[in-house]
Amino acid sequence: MTRINLKLTTKELALLNSLVADQLFHREFIDARLAGCESEPEALRLGKQLLERLRAAATRSAQMPESGRKRNLVEAGAASKASAVTVARRRRA
Repeated sequence: MTRINLKLTTKELALLNSLVADQLFHREFIDARLAGCESEPEALRLGKQLLERLRAAATRSAQMPESGRKRNLVEAGAASKASAVTVARRRRA
């Protein structure tokens, strides 16, 4: 399975959570009553798992202070630069 990384703001993540929850509710309770609509229990289960992961990400994001987010990004950038320098030095040797 291919993984995709996506960067979202906290507001975008909150909106996505809301939209996914609304769509899942619609599929589970409203579409099931419409004539001709087939239930897809596997897709519904996968959607619920995705919603839980999105909610967990939103919770973690809300708990991290803004200054901590910036510091983590700077530290991650510095660490990746340091590892790139180390790799370059090893290749020369």
